[in-house]
Amino acid sequence: MGHGIKLPRPEVFQRKQVANSATSYQCFPAQPHPHSILLVFKNYDYSNYNSSFNMRDATGVTRGGRASGVGLRSANSIELPFPKNLSDQTDLRVNGFERDPFTEMIASKVNNFIDGESGSSVENIPGMIQSMGAGMSSALTGSGGVMGAINDVAASFMGTDVKDIASAAQYLLRSKLPGDISKSVDIVTGQTLNPRETLSFEGVNLRSHQFNWELYPSNTTDSERIRGIVNMIKRNSLPEVTSLAGISKAFLQYPSTVDMYLLGVNEDHYVKFKTSMVSSFTVDYGAGGGVAIMKGGKPAGVSISMSLTELEIQTAHDYGESENDLQTAQYRGGNRTEQEGI
Repeated sequence: MGHGIKLPRPEVFQRKQVANSATSYQCFPAQPHPHSILLVFKNYDYSNYNSSFNMRDATGVTRGGRASGVGLRSANSIELPFPKNLSDQTDLRVNGFERDPFTEMIASKVNNFIDGESGSSVENIPGMIQSMGAGMSSALTGSGGVMGAINDVAASFMGTDVKDIASAAQYLLRSKLPGDISKSVDIVTGQTLNPRETLSFEGVNLRSHQFNWELYPSNTTDSERIRGIVNMIKRNSLPEVTSLAGISKAFLQYPSTVDMYLLGVNEDHYVKFKTSMVSSFTVDYGAGGGVAIMKGGKPAGVSISMSLTELEIQTAHDYGESENDLQTAQYRGGNRTEQEGI
């Protein structure tokens, strides 16, 4: 290396063995680029998927199903150049909502119970809800005196004695009054309800990936490689059919899953993929803006686009959260030891 000798990447040494032992392995171009992406297709198996986070890759290194290395090629894999775009987008489900004061009261008492504060127990919660419902029903139907019922509900669940009955009526009945009446009440009283807007975290969306390649054959062999890659992706992304008791094509079997690996790069600095399924696959036989035909009637260029969706969501633990927790605990333990003079 010191004399300018350029050594091929380690994967090249295994290419002949892979080609001889795995006839379904597809690669374009024939001499792969220094940096490439490997798509490994596997039959869907829930038991394997459920334990895939702890599976070892072909190199024997446990990497949570997201490893890369020279031993990853299988009898059902495709190696392509880096896609034209490579991005990592995380989408969270965060929505706004208006906080209701009475449900907030119950939530607060539930929180007190969780925190172990006296005066709150899980047995009290159904009673609180029932009492609140009965009080509001009495207030709305007029039984027992509307204003008195409103005052009782406000005093019981707001934790204060509401003296201004008009404001209590406005606050408690606002959602039950027709829109125009509610607005008129606001005008008369010179005040409107605080919507108490906040955010609700509802989960994490499954991450999707979009890849695009433009493949231009330089000879007949390249054309056959492209055809084989297209057919292989379609074969693994579409379901097989099975029959039942004479009913033809009664069931659709789950398509194959895909594990994606970036070869020739430091994977710690790039997106880390999880096991996915193909959700969309497009083949454009007019790559470059127009359909061109080679000798023999084969396309002069093919553009392929593939969308994949991961089978499980991302969490903080995928990015070192457990390690951070350990470091934080060690740091706090060290501080406590210094403070106590141990």
